[in-house]
Amino acid sequence: NSMVAAGASGSNLLVARLLNLYSTPPPPTTTTTTTTTTTTTTTAPPPVTATTETPQEPSFTGGDEPAYTS
Repeated sequence: NSMVAAGASGSNLLVARLLNLYSTPPPPTTTTTTTTTTTTTTTAPPPVTATTETPQEPSFTGGDEPAYTS
């Protein structure tokens, strides 16, 4: 009986390890796909904000520089 119990527990450990190995790969792949989609959405806003700030910077610099220089 003890040998049968040991064999059963051993196979259970192997099955558990196999399940863990198979369960671990899928999550990363799904997370990577989700991250790529999020990155694309995050990349869109920056350009718009940068374009809005670019025109304002020259205007403020042009008006402030001469005043301070004088």
